[in-house]
Amino acid sequence: MRRYVLAAAAVLPLAGCASVPTHSPAHLVQTIDPAQRDADRVQARVQPGADASQTAIVSGYLLAMPTAQRDASSARLFMTARAARAWHVGEQVVVGSVPQVGVVDKTNQVPVTFVRYGTVGSDGSYQPEPKPQQTTWKFKLVKNADGQWRIDKPPPGGGVLVSPAFFHSSYQRRTVYFLDPSMGRVVPDVRYLPNDPEHPEHLVTRMVGMLTQGPSDWLLPVVTSALNTVTVNRVETDPVQHVVRIDVAGLNGQVNENREGAVAQLVWTLGSLSASVFGVKVTTDGQPVDLPELDTTPLTPADMLSFDPDALPDTSTSGPDAPDPEPSDRTSGPSRPRDPRTAVQPYYVRDGGVFALGGKAVVDGRYDLSAVGVSTDLARVAGVGPAPDGRGQTLWLGKIGDGRLLASKLRASTLTRPTWDRATSSFWTVANGRFVERVSLDGRVHHISLGAGVLGPRASIGVLRLAREGTRVAYTSGEPGNRRLYVARVHSGADSIVLEKPIPIVSVLVDVRDAAWEQSTELVVLGAGEDGELVALRAYSDGSSTDPAHLPRLDPSGATSITAAPDKPEVVGVADGTLSTNQTTWGNPDKKDPVRGAAPAYPG
Repeated sequence: MRRYVLAAAAVLPLAGCASVPTHSPAHLVQTIDPAQRDADRVQARVQPGADASQTAIVSGYLLAMPTAQRDASSARLFMTARAARAWHVGEQVVVGSVPQVGVVDKTNQVPVTFVRYGTVGSDGSYQPEPKPQQTTWKFKLVKNADGQWRIDKPPPGGGVLVSPAFFHSSYQRRTVYFLDPSMGRVVPDVRYLPNDPEHPEHLVTRMVGMLTQGPSDWLLPVVTSALNTVTVNRVETDPVQHVVRIDVAGLNGQVNENREGAVAQLVWTLGSLSASVFGVKVTTDGQPVDLPELDTTPLTPADMLSFDPDALPDTSTSGPDAPDPEPSDRTSGPSRPRDPRTAVQPYYVRDGGVFALGGKAVVDGRYDLSAVGVSTDLARVAGVGPAPDGRGQTLWLGKIGDGRLLASKLRASTLTRPTWDRATSSFWTVANGRFVERVSLDGRVHHISLGAGVLGPRASIGVLRLAREGTRVAYTSGEPGNRRLYVARVHSGADSIVLEKPIPIVSVLVDVRDAAWEQSTELVVLGAGEDGELVALRAYSDGSSTDPAHLPRLDPSGATSITAAPDKPEVVGVADGTLSTNQTTWGNPDKKDPVRGAAPAYPG
């Protein structure tokens, strides 16, 4: 008894709770915060006291439960022998608010109530709740042979309940990579693994295992894997050189596309462990993989940039049609090839025309454009403007550097800012708030289907942004002034494309104004919460950001739109007609006057 009370007392005051009830009947509603304590210390010290009441047993179980992913022995002490044998840890981890332990009823059941935010499955993937909702678990208690109360019915599904703070501090966020349908790009599949500081070498083996087991259920229909039919013979980590050596069976017997794709998946997945893995060497049946374009030295993602899901621009050179991003400050000396990444810059509209960061006009104002999109190869542009026949709005399409645009066949009262689809070389837009259309470069229109739950009966779409690797799309849905942010998967068939299975991204925002893909696993979001205050946040694209971070150095006051790209500053369009980044007005190259414009957009 004394040992249990001391262990609980070391924890509960941190959560501002009263002491744990030790005798029945208990009438006190208890608050337990398992995030605010040293998990290892509590795991070692929390155990049932003699003659503990039903509510005390449930409270102690909740204290021990978060550490059960590593060692369930402490949590099982609060169960009957039968329940302990039947309880299988690892099937799911529930992320929820601080649980409230209620009053025991006449049937010896103790309710535990919390707000459920999401679930981590057995494969480590996170599934957010469509809407955070209050959940109640009821614990049935019985007396064991020693006359002590014990839990005879644990949570459904072997669930482990943790708070968001405990989840983000005690689970590692890791990324395994699969392939888009063309097998030309890797696609991230984020997983959460319990911290295991005593056995860090297990992480490499675990991630290779997740690759061979295949994608998460949500991502499975829209990606492929070159490792589906591959057997891993051996995984070894050199602790001195920090090189992972992986040998797989039969890879040289497959076509070149599969060989290269398999190596890319392994290199990009283990390359994400850059702090501890400096390179990956893949062999097949003890021999080098037959890929002449790659040498046999250990590889990193930098050696396989063609698979980069965030690649900007698409090609190794910027091409003759890419805009000159900034005027050079060199007045003499030999000319040097320009790094194509320097050509990646925001575009914006002003007085009906399109301009680039350096102030260079890309399209003049004759088309009266209000929004712009640019392809990821920096060669094509699309703008929203009045149709030439006066019938509403259309998409105007053209080559950057040409200056002339072609009117597409699309007609609508309203169109959203275009977003580029690399897979089909087309621009997407939303017509009249409800119809997602794909417009090819020749101006033809192709309808995108919406699966169940993508759009409600009275809702409309305000923003649509394709991820640059093309398998996911971020969009806002709801009534104007009350739109939420979602990510849906892009299911491409032989003759159709369907957006399906949307997941919510930031529940703290009830009025999302704009969003953009900063990289393949993160979005920047501009919106307001319940208090109406406008904020700019960075959120994970799998919906696991229960408390997303504010963008540093960016003032969202007066912002109407936002854009982002990998390793580039976020840029917002402000209601006063200026563009802003890092809390400063975006200046012209001469730094004297602010740049006036609207609807900034990075390529993609």
